[in-house]
Amino acid sequence: MADNMHNANTVRYDAWLARYFYWLLVGVLLLAATLRFWQLDAVATAYFDEINVPQFGYALLNDLPQTPFMTAHPPLPHYLFAGAMALYYQLPWVAGAVTDPWAAIDPLSYRWLTAAAGTLCCLLLAMCVRRLGGSPGWALLAAGCVAIDGALIVDSRTGLNNMLMLTLGLAALWAFAVALQQRWRWLPLLVCGVLLGATVATKWNGLGFWLVPAALMVGALCYQFGAGRALSPSLPWVTHAQWLRLVVCLWLVPAVTYWLLWQPYLAHEAQWGFIEIHQRMQAFHTQEVGAAGHPYCSAWYQWPYQGRPMSYFFQPESLAAGEGYLAIHLLGNPFLYPLSWLAVLALTLRGGRQLWCCARQSGEAQVELLALVIPLAFWANWLPWSLVDRCLFSYHYEPASVFAFAALAGVMLHRDGRPMSQAAWLSAGLCLLAIVWAAVYFLPLALGLPLSHEAFYDRMWLRAWI
Repeated sequence: MADNMHNANTVRYDAWLARYFYWLLVGVLLLAATLRFWQLDAVATAYFDEINVPQFGYALLNDLPQTPFMTAHPPLPHYLFAGAMALYYQLPWVAGAVTDPWAAIDPLSYRWLTAAAGTLCCLLLAMCVRRLGGSPGWALLAAGCVAIDGALIVDSRTGLNNMLMLTLGLAALWAFAVALQQRWRWLPLLVCGVLLGATVATKWNGLGFWLVPAALMVGALCYQFGAGRALSPSLPWVTHAQWLRLVVCLWLVPAVTYWLLWQPYLAHEAQWGFIEIHQRMQAFHTQEVGAAGHPYCSAWYQWPYQGRPMSYFFQPESLAAGEGYLAIHLLGNPFLYPLSWLAVLALTLRGGRQLWCCARQSGEAQVELLALVIPLAFWANWLPWSLVDRCLFSYHYEPASVFAFAALAGVMLHRDGRPMSQAAWLSAGLCLLAIVWAAVYFLPLALGLPLSHEAFYDRMWLRAWI
């Protein structure tokens, strides 16, 4: 009787979430926007890599070649930051002009773009989860984790290219999910290909997003030819004509998009050709960025437990109570990160078990698509870093982290399709309580709020965090 009542309550809860899903999602987005836009100009000068990344956009706007130096990343962020600054200085209440010296440019003119991108990431991840068959609760919890994670808040409030790449990559996967639902129609596949090319044209590690549909299609093709049936009801059978469409949209279109997005920058920097500038960029990443050339270098395997976070900004501050600091620390939620990594392992095992059962049984395959896509997206954006021997930083984990958050949401709310028991609800509630507490406790380090000497060092739980 108690179990039946509990199951009925679970059904009513799911129905309530489905009914108010979009209103609740708006609430998550408002929370994310508040954390990203509030006092965005608190640090009135450029800090960390803001001193050069947005400056390429400024150079394009003012036709300043070779400024500040040769780019180390593809050029799409240069165009986006140029557009952001141009729009900002068109606002009637903004003083100054985009033609002012770089030192006089208001950092808010480019930070608003990454703050908007970071907010949009919450929406895109939620829509990806829903499109791929996840419940409203799964989508909302995944988006909520993105909204409150300290590392994602910091990079959303800083004028860098990390959030731009993440936003474009999630948009590409959303378009791919739409193509799945619409049985490989041209338009969503074409949009997916363009967005994948744009993702790589933001940062090269955007290739991790391209690996997801590419690997999924190769695996589905092998299974389809071997078993004579589709891998999953939600992964449609692909005809010969559709395979050609997939190759064009997921391979050729991204490559052409990437090449086209380079052309305005190469026209501006006329001394370099397409091949030469890639050789120079490759040399920079392999030779000039050494294996231990920065005090905040970290190993790829340290990221899931935040073994070496980064300081973006640190300044002594005089407070009423005495000495203090104003610090911006790229520190992921210390409970969310390890829990979400364990959730990826659990979801990987679930997907692997489903694949094994499908391979051994005849009849229609029953594979939960999210149990394939989320782990695949996580491993594709994390494991390739194990092959890199240059200096790495904790922000390289951010594309993988959002899929880990989605995995945690799925593991906490679903048990292979069975209703959650009271013990499962209790464990999920305790995990969420710990995550939310840590988010609030470490929020001053994400927002750059003044902290006393004692409060700052109380938050440095590990010596490696300093």
